[in-house]
Amino acid sequence: MEGEIILPIRHRIRRLLVASRGPLALRVAKVGRGMGVEVVVPVHQGDEEASWPDDADFAAYIPMTEDQWPSLDRLVEVATDAGCDAVHPGWSWLARSQELARQLIQSGMGLVGPSMDQLTAMNDRSSIRNYAEEIGIPVVPGSDPLSDEGDAQTWLAWTGVPAVVKPIRHGAMPKVILDDLQQAPAQLIRAMANGPVLLERMVEGAREVEVPFMGDGDGGAVPLGDREITVRIDGRRVLSEAPAFGLSEDLHDEIATYAMMIACGLEWDGLGAIRFLVTPDGRAYFLTMRAGLQPWYSVTEAVVGVDLIEAQIRVAGGEHLGWSADDIEMDGHALTICLIAKTAGTIRSISVPEGVRFDFGMAVGDSVQVGDELATMQVHTRSRNTSIIQAKAALDELDIVGVEYNRIELQKVLADARFWAGGLNRDDVEALEHRLKDLSD
Repeated sequence: MEGEIILPIRHRIRRLLVASRGPLALRVAKVGRGMGVEVVVPVHQGDEEASWPDDADFAAYIPMTEDQWPSLDRLVEVATDAGCDAVHPGWSWLARSQELARQLIQSGMGLVGPSMDQLTAMNDRSSIRNYAEEIGIPVVPGSDPLSDEGDAQTWLAWTGVPAVVKPIRHGAMPKVILDDLQQAPAQLIRAMANGPVLLERMVEGAREVEVPFMGDGDGGAVPLGDREITVRIDGRRVLSEAPAFGLSEDLHDEIATYAMMIACGLEWDGLGAIRFLVTPDGRAYFLTMRAGLQPWYSVTEAVVGVDLIEAQIRVAGGEHLGWSADDIEMDGHALTICLIAKTAGTIRSISVPEGVRFDFGMAVGDSVQVGDELATMQVHTRSRNTSIIQAKAALDELDIVGVEYNRIELQKVLADARFWAGGLNRDDVEALEHRLKDLSD
């Protein structure tokens, strides 16, 4: 029924299925073991000789298909058959799926994440953007939802290019950047084939900064500092840092306040993050909202000293967090770096430097495909400069035999003078990517 409020199921979690593979699955299994929670991980035919599932309590087979893996229906079926009390959606598309939340409620299981109604509100870009604007948060200048190419061209004629085309629904299609008015009509027609879109003015020279938070589902929320997530290589975010560097104290406070206004207004249940664009002159614009963990979550854990996965499971099980906003203090500076395979092969040996945290999802003897995440590396020291130096030295010392990974790209980022001076904005990252491509060619 339209308008019906569907509440999440809350009961003690004794067995949990985590809808992820590799590093995150292993981390949830480790946290679960410490909490007395059994963890089930899904595997497919490519995992037949992999060693990582051995560290979970149970593994459940879900076959690969031509569509997204794992299939939502099959995932819920497996969780039910395994006797799970809840599902942890990881950080894939499942983390924002209101359909997963609905099916779990129907199956008598809980979701380690927000309610179906909260996910529905978050997934509508136009709705969440309008909500932010209504409660007084600056948003990037943009259009209403558009389904007509002529209306879109009229908006472009007013605002000009570059502009960004985004689907109303998260995940409907990748965003498209329009930088040529002559090519815009064809690009708009292709984008609108997937449904209504939003047009937003491109904010040039901006950085992307997130404010993660934990909500208790009753209108309270705790901000967890902020983090910089601007750096991408080949479309994937490979480096994050916390706290975001070079922001004034007033700006740190401002974006935390904005994030809490949204989280508390939605009575958010569990972990989330509000993403902002920060301009070179220090203005912050609401960009989007994300549910649950992000791949760079550990950078926040390092500087605030809390276990986000444990907190997720506690809140989903109806428990209290055990800490409040008064307990959260930023300690030092942290970098989290994602190691991505550039070649396929079999890992023959791994030698890691001391003093740096590595969360591996692969082990010696495992087969690797291009694009697989091998591990995340985390460095946490007293200062940003020290963290950068230590991260660069760790990449120099790290030895993974059998496959190549994005070592060169990461070293170039860490050595970039603009990164040292104050962080790379989105335009800097694009220019760096072009230089790296030229080197590889």
